[in-house]
Formats: sequence, structure tokens, C-alpha cells
Amino acid sequence: MNNQGKCFIKTKLRHIVYSLILAIFLLIVTGCSLKNNQKNSMEVSISSSSSIRSKENESVSQSSSQTQSEKSSEPSVDMESSMNEENHQKALNTLESLDQPVSDSLKADVTTALIAAQNYVRGVNHPDELKGDQYNHMLMSSPGMIQTYWIVIKFGNYAVDPGAIEVFETKHADVVQFVCKLTSDGKENSYFVGNYNTYAKQLQFGSYHGGQVDATFG
Repeated sequence: MNNQGKCFIKTKLRHIVYSLILAIFLLIVTGCSLKNNQKNSMEVSISSSSSIRSKENESVSQSSSQTQSEKSSEPSVDMESSMNEENHQKALNTLESLDQPVSDSLKADVTTALIAAQNYVRGVNHPDELKGDQYNHMLMSSPGMIQTYWIVIKFGNYAVDPGAIEVFETKHADVVQFVCKLTSDGKENSYFVGNYNTYAKQLQFGSYHGGQVDATFG
């Protein structure tokens, strides 16, 4: 074989070797790229799963917190409602009879008297100034009960609930008995019980039940 033939073979072998090296290099690069893509894909998948779990945990935590908050407020409301029912029943138990509610017109007279008494005590600033008369409809009430009515309304911020006044007949033709409900925001109800003379149109407070009042006098 002459020198020209040998040179041609060497050149051909060199090209083959270069091609093999290039092919191997491309395979290596492609493999690395695939591994990186798989790794990134796994990281994204793991990150997404972690994010989903985090949101689920956050949702569960918020739901649990809300439920606990609702549960913690329920006993307070239930307790207040229970106290109101108990005090209302105590007030009713002091009455002579619950068999005969009075007429609407007579109930309106009692309501008017209780509102007038309320307006009077709101305008009084000292217990020594309290006095029952025919205009405030407390001429027949004792000074102690007038003062109690004053304290509950003036310092307890209670108000008569006109729609919740209950009035009943008694065995005396000129006397009816009432339960007057007073309310104040965030506090249990107070119930005043007494007689109302239908001829004189005067209130006679007899007792009270429930209510929250903090007051000091000097």
C-alpha cells in the first residue's frame, strides 16, 4: 500500500474516533439534563404537595379555632338565658294568681305608670331627692323600693321593656298585679313585681329579681 492510501485510512479513522467521542459527550450531556429535569420536577412536585398540606393544615387550624371560639361563647349566652328564666319564674311565683291576664286597656295603664316612674327616677341625681307622688305613680311605693328602682335604672342603665310587661287580675276589684321586665345590654334582666291600684292609678313595688348593678352612694 502506498503512502497516499495509508494517509486516507488514518484520516478516516480519526474522523470515526472524533464522531464516537462527540456521540459519547452528547449522551453524557443529555443524561445530565434529563436527571436535572427529573430532579426539578420532583422538587416542584414535593413543593406543591408541601404547599397543599400547609394550606390544608391552615384551613383545619382556622376551622378548629373558629369552632373553639363559638363553643366558648355559647356557655355565657346559655347561662344568661338560664338566669333570666329563673328570675322570671321567681317573679311570677310571688303573684297571687296567673289565671286571668287583664284587658289590653288596663295593661296599657300599668305600662304608662311604669314608664312615668322610669322617667322620673332618671331625672333624680341623689337618693334624698326621691319621693313618690301621684304624677310619678309611686305614691303607694315604699322609699326603699323607689330607691331600688332608681338605682337599677339610673346606675344599671336598665330600661323598662314595654312589650314584656305582664299584668294579672287579683281577688280585689281595684288591684291588679304586674311583672315588669327591665333590660340592659350585656346584662341579665331585672324583674320588678308589684300591685297597681286601678282607682288611684298608683304603683306599689313589692320585690325585684335579677339584674346587675354596681353603685356607691355617699
